[in-house]
This record gives sequence, C-alpha cells and structure tokens, in this order.
Amino acid sequence: MESTDPSSAEADFFTWLSTQWWTPWAMLAVCMIVGLWMIRSILHHRGREHQTATAARAAGMKYREQDGHGLSRIAFDHMARGEGRGWSATNVVTLTAADGVEVHAFDVRSWAEYSVTETDDGGTRVRRRGREPSLGERGTAQLVRRHTGATWSAAMAPLPVNAPRLVIARENLASKLFSAATRLDLDVESEAFNRWYHVIGGDRAFAREMLD
Repeated sequence: MESTDPSSAEADFFTWLSTQWWTPWAMLAVCMIVGLWMIRSILHHRGREHQTATAARAAGMKYREQDGHGLSRIAFDHMARGEGRGWSATNVVTLTAADGVEVHAFDVRSWAEYSVTETDDGGTRVRRRGREPSLGERGTAQLVRRHTGATWSAAMAPLPVNAPRLVIARENLASKLFSAATRLDLDVESEAFNRWYHVIGGDRAFAREMLD
C-alpha cells in the first residue's frame, strides 16, 4: 500500500502554484479585496462617529468619543469580565434631565488582553492573559489589548428603585433553545415582540410592569 507524505504533497502544490501565470494576479486581487474591506471598515466607523456627534450636538446633548463617565466599571451579566477581559464604551451621548439625572447611550465592545513574549528561537508567542507561560518563553511580556466580537448599542440611566434583575435581549437560536429547556422566557401580548426578543427576570410581575 503506497503512502503519501503530506509535506511532500504540500511542497508539490506550492511549486505548481508558483509556475502559474495567474498566481501574481490572484494574490494581487486578494490583497485588494482585503485592503478595500479595511478601508470600508475605517470609513464606516469614522462616519458613524461624525454622524453621532453631529446629531447629539444638534439635539442639545453632550458627546464624547471615549468613555469619560466610568461606564465600563459596571458589571453586566452578558459582558465578559475578569482577569484580562472587559468592555469599553465609545461614542457616548449624554442627556441631562431637568432633575440632573444623566442618561447615557453608547457603543459597547468587549476586549481581551494578550501577553506577547519572545521565544528561545527568536520568534514571538501570543497567549491570553492569565494563562501560564509555555516552555521556551523568555523576557518581559508585553500586554496587548484587542477588541473581540461585534459592536453593541446600549443605554444606561440611574433609577431610584432597588429593581430585580431583568434581561431583554434579541431572540436567537441559543435563546430559543434555552427558553424551551427552562421555560423562563416571559411572553407579552405582542406576538411581534415575542418573536424578536426574549425576556428573563427575577420578578415576572416587575418585568410585565416594566414592559407595559
């Protein structure tokens, strides 16, 4: 029975690829697609910041590009927190009510810290902060913070009540399975609302009053 060496087959493939006339053009096309995607992402975020700031000031509200209110110190159950993990608030719009209470609307992104160290062979190794270093790592680790996941929109305001826990989130496959298994999801009179959102609270009566 003849066996094929995977490394040899891989080398043959790259040798064949290097001889094709269209290989440089394919690489150029891939680079252009990646570059255009990055430019689009940068312009989208810059455009959102400008539009948010313009709309906030036109409505008489305050705008800050970065969090200056300590919003990220608050622990949300659905946002990752702990050693080397957290979340940040950007594009913060603040409305000050007549009684002095501030209401904040902002974008939310999770982040994770990674440790970058040199290895004995001259390379670098990246690992999540809090994990034990591997053999062969040396020198002082450099911490790098990277955003992870999608950007969410959120709002925060102080309430003069000691309210029970209440979660209102978009419905998805995971939440449907959770609701079917636990029957904790609270349904309201609106069928459209029930299709798009799931509601979980420690006090069902309070949750209904809040939604009404």
